[in-house]
Amino acid sequence: MITMYKPSEAMCELITRRINEEEYSSRLYHAMHLWMDDNAYFGSSKLYHIFEQEELTHAQWGIDFLLQTGCCPVPLAIQQPPYEFEGLPAIIQLTWEHEQKISQSCHDMAMIAFKSGDLYAYGLFQKYINEQVEELGKANDLLKLATLYRTDIHLLDERLGKMAKK
Repeated sequence: MITMYKPSEAMCELITRRINEEEYSSRLYHAMHLWMDDNAYFGSSKLYHIFEQEELTHAQWGIDFLLQTGCCPVPLAIQQPPYEFEGLPAIIQLTWEHEQKISQSCHDMAMIAFKSGDLYAYGLFQKYINEQVEELGKANDLLKLATLYRTDIHLLDERLGKMAKK
């Protein structure tokens, strides 16, 4: 018999950490988008502004889950992201590295939920993992484009701007 589900305190803390990581991702992409805008990479800036907003949507998934299951999310301090970058290709490389790190974190959290037998939380983490497949795909595409346009960064910026309009 299934009774009203409520995540354990440890699971609430784990999901809160997931929320915090998504909010950090949003701040990181915000810093990147501001740097791009300040350095006249207006197309890339638009794309990273979209990435910034998407990360807040992902954070909201965890917030909604906790609120719906009787666990009030506790806002955590968000680490300050870097805000100075060596250039657009360096930002793209950092994006790829960041998405790799986030993917590993989602995997690790899903394994914790699964091993604890909390299939509700596991389902939430599966949603994050499925999203990471898309995020890694985008990051890989950005790396390919950075390689393709390595000699003309302004064409790269224009191409990334077109991606923002899709």
